[in-house]
Formats: sequence, structure tokens, C-alpha cells
Amino acid sequence: MGLQRDIERNHSKRIRGRSEVPWFYRGLDFLTELLVFTILVFSTWAFGTTEPWSISAVNGLNYLLGTTFLMKWVFRAVTGYQPNQWSSERRLVARIWPWLAGTATLLLLSYIGVSAWNARAIYHLQEQRFEYLNYLAWLPHSYDQAKSWERFYRCLAAACFFWALRDWLLVKTTHDKIGGSASGRVSDRVRLLLWVICINGALIALEGLLQRMTHTDKLLWLVRPEINAWHSGQFGPYAYRSNAAQLFNMIWPVTIGFFLSLIQHHRRGIGRGPEVMLLLCCVVSVVASFLTTSRLGAGVSIFLVGWAIGIILVRKGFKSRASAVFWSLFFLVLLSGSLWLNWGDLRARFANYTLDQTSGRTEIYSNTKKMVGDYPVFGVGPGAFGAVYQLYRDDASQYWHAYAHDDWLEARATLGWVGFGLIVLLLFLAGSHWFIGSGVPLPSDLAVFIGIGCTGLLITAVWDLPFQIYSLLLVFLALLAVLSSGVRPRPS
Repeated sequence: MGLQRDIERNHSKRIRGRSEVPWFYRGLDFLTELLVFTILVFSTWAFGTTEPWSISAVNGLNYLLGTTFLMKWVFRAVTGYQPNQWSSERRLVARIWPWLAGTATLLLLSYIGVSAWNARAIYHLQEQRFEYLNYLAWLPHSYDQAKSWERFYRCLAAACFFWALRDWLLVKTTHDKIGGSASGRVSDRVRLLLWVICINGALIALEGLLQRMTHTDKLLWLVRPEINAWHSGQFGPYAYRSNAAQLFNMIWPVTIGFFLSLIQHHRRGIGRGPEVMLLLCCVVSVVASFLTTSRLGAGVSIFLVGWAIGIILVRKGFKSRASAVFWSLFFLVLLSGSLWLNWGDLRARFANYTLDQTSGRTEIYSNTKKMVGDYPVFGVGPGAFGAVYQLYRDDASQYWHAYAHDDWLEARATLGWVGFGLIVLLLFLAGSHWFIGSGVPLPSDLAVFIGIGCTGLLITAVWDLPFQIYSLLLVFLALLAVLSSGVRPRPS
């Protein structure tokens, strides 16, 4: 009888909780959820969102998401309604964090927008010439106005995605209100978001493995890309195999942290709940990162596996030696098996490796550093790298690259130290929120492994271009939204 009364009481609370939310606001909340998951899934499967049609589609969805977010704020201001949000700390630093991060976001968007508006030149690709314009030298400016406007539109869309998702994550569901902030519990909305990211990543890995087995040179068996038009250079929906590896290396640490948080909260062993699917997702993603045959992907994956083992030994070793031994063996067997499955191809690629043969990247870095030296403050303009790079080649025989294959270096070349500093500030604020902010209680295992996944992508960006790929940027921002809405659980 007592159990039945508890069930009935919880049921009545759920009904009452739903009735307390205005129907219009509830509709906006549902639309936000639908758009977020549509964007995350569509952007990865739409060939990584690298084509003009897919970029335009995702931009449009993000603008709609941003409009929904703005309508929520207007509704709150007009009606006085305030959703029941997570709030664990009201210190001054916690209160000002959203204002600092929001201001930095607006400054970065304004910086990019002014660079496009105050363009120094329009670049005509067909004629391969610059049309110089009147501009204000003391303001940010660009040498490729059209590309800078494209970059502005994409960054505006990404900002809409991040802030709308963060606002959605901060609202308690009816189940959250009943369950409270029990130690180790993952909130409903964070849990749902991470399930979508982890399962979607595993499905892309499985599709990529099947695609490799059939030796097709068409992405998703549909489209033959203009670049890497051979099956070993592609993986899944990504025309560049390294981008697929970067996605997997960003996601699989999250699956481990998510799994550890769920089993710790439910107090049950491995294999006794639906969260065992996360282990399968992790296995598939790690194996796929090696089967892409990406040298950088394999190297980063090995580094992340070693980091994960170290973290588990430190966090679990003092409490449970059996758990530490299990996870160490799990990762070592997984790593060994992944290397064994594709050792022949990886060994051949590493055997042929020299710095000068890696797509001429030593040459790219040398030329780009000259660009950084000539334009240290404002850079050459957002998105203008490809137009300006030709001027820094030692001779016409050198390849004309569109990207620096080092996102950190390219950001310094195109945005200067002013824009680059704003990006670093935003990354710092997102990473620090878990320690100083106010919001959703986020178990430490989950926060640490999300941090590992994000850091892995930031490390990869030293030698490649993950942040030029829209889908990778959006998954990264989704994980940052979790970190920047979460806080360390306080003792009950």
C-alpha cells in the first residue's frame, strides 16, 4: 500500500507540474528539443555539413532555434513566468558568469561582423584578383568580404545553437523535481542529450565500417565526393577520414563518463541495465577511430585511452582496486584489438610518414606564420585565409591551400590576437563553469570525461581542421553546453 501511495503521489506531481507550465511556453520548449536533436543528427549524416546546401539548411535550423530561444525570453519578460531551473549556488561569480560569457559571445560576433562590413577587399575567385575598398584601418577588416560574411552567418547560427541548448538544459523536468539533485544523478535533459550523441556516433561508426567493407567510393553509397574520391580516404558520411576519427575521439570518452555516472547512481553492476549499450557505443567508436586509417586519429585515440586509464586509476584505484583493474584491462584489450584489426594499413601509413609528405603541412605552417607576423592585431579577416594564402607562397609551384590544417594557427592568422583572445576567453569560461557556476548537478565522472573528449578535439586542432567542419563544431558546442550548464554536485 505504501508503494502504491508513493506511485500515485509522484504521478499527481507530474500532472500538476505539467499544468503549471503555460501551454505556449511548453510548445516552445518542445520545439527547442526537436530542433536541437534534428540539428545534431542531420548535421553529422548530411556528409558532415560541408556542402553549401547542408550548411544553409543547418544555419536555417539554428536561426529558428535562436528565434525560439528569444521568444522564450520575451514570454518570460511579458508574463513574469519563470521556469523551474536548476540553481545550486548564488555566489557573485556564479551570477555574473552568464553575463561574462554572453558579453564575450556578442563581442566575438560583433568583431566578425565588423570585419565583414569594414572589408578591405572583395576577392574575385574566377578572376583571381582583389577589388580593394575604402575601409577604416583602426577597425577589424577583411581581405575577402564574401567569406567573412559566410563566417559571420555560421558563427551567429552556432551561437544560437549553444545558448538555446544551454537554456533548455537548465530547466528541470517534472521527474527532476521529484528526484531532486541526488548524488550522482544525471538530469533528464542532459541524459537525453548524451544518449542521442552517443548512439548517433555509434551508428555513424557502424555505417562507416559497412561502407569500408563494400569498398564503395560513394559516401553513404550515394555521392562520390570531389576530394578523396577513393574508399580508403573516406569514412561514413565524411569525405575526409580524419574528420570521422575526430568525431569518434570526441564522443567515446563521453560514453565512458556517462556510463560510469549511470551505474554509480543506480548502484548496479555492469550489464544489469540499459546503460550497457554505452559500452557497446564506446567499443564501436574506438575501433572505428582506428579503422578510419587516420594517423592523427589513431595517435589521438591512443593518447586519450592512456589518459582515461590514468584518470580511472587515480579516481577508482583508491576506492576499488577491482574496478580499476577491470577498466584498465578493458581499455588495454580494446586498444590492442583496434590496432590488431587495422595494423597493416596503419603501419604502412606511419612508415611513409614524414613531415614534408603530410600534405605539405610544414610548408603551410611556415607560410601562415608569415601571415600572422604581417597582420598580428586583426588578422586578414574571418574566412579570408584561402584568398590571402596565395600571396605567401615562395613560388607558384607551391600548392594553394584553402586551410592551414592548424585551426589554432589559422585563427591567429584570420582573427588576429583580438579575435583569437575572445575565442580563448570563451573556452576558458565554458571549462570553468563546472567549478564556479550555478546550474545542473553534473557528476564528476561525467564532467571529467566530457572534458577529455573536448580536449582531444582541441589537441587535434593543432594539426588539422576539425573546427572548419560544421558538424564537429556543433557536437563540440553541445558538449560545452553541458559543461557550462553543469556544476559539481553539492553534498545533500
